[in-house]
Amino acid sequence: MNTHAPLKEIFYPLEGGEGMTPEDYRRIEACFMSNLEAPVVRCGDAPFKAYYSVEVNYWGFHTIDPSRSLAEMVLKCIRERSDENPWPACDMLYRLLTDIGFVFDRPAVGERIAFWTLFPDGTLEFLSRSYIGNRIHMSSKPGGHILRVLNNPFFYRTENGSEKRLVEIAEHEGIHYALDLIKFMPSPEALANEIAWLNHGWEKPGLVPSVRQALTKPIAEVMSDWGLLPEA
Repeated sequence: MNTHAPLKEIFYPLEGGEGMTPEDYRRIEACFMSNLEAPVVRCGDAPFKAYYSVEVNYWGFHTIDPSRSLAEMVLKCIRERSDENPWPACDMLYRLLTDIGFVFDRPAVGERIAFWTLFPDGTLEFLSRSYIGNRIHMSSKPGGHILRVLNNPFFYRTENGSEKRLVEIAEHEGIHYALDLIKFMPSPEALANEIAWLNHGWEKPGLVPSVRQALTKPIAEVMSDWGLLPEA
């Protein structure tokens, strides 16, 4: 992905027009989150930079490539603020959720599957520590038998495609992971890394390297059998 091209910019003014004006937003220096160095794991829209305020006139921005992993970035945001007032970080994560396309007034099963495919264990628990927890209704985790489509997380919400398009590539912690045959194919290493962070990054981040190593080879073998390995 080309992260050197100018990023699309989004500015969220304060309600009522009070505080910083749009003419000032490029002077904001606080970066709340960025995943521009994370592995590419999915199809996604163009990278963007969103400027906004959390709490009372606390301005910053996040720089996001929707095609790249969010897991490690999200967990870093949570850890840095887990022992203090969680509300600013919850506001940051809620803005991220809406920016990448979640619609919480109709959280059908496809929305829930996408949430648990994109965000690591621990995210919902953290969000529930503020009023944000009342806005999102993702607490019913999809059953382990439901395929989580790593390279197209919103498959069950927007595609209406046959599951014949999906290839299961791994089972870990009772959860089954798949790829959409017609979408971008990540590397086996990136997929294994994503599964490791999603499952263990919150409670046992020390397990991430060993889980990643254990999953990479079997994922590569499945992808090779299906002719899905990306070109070197």
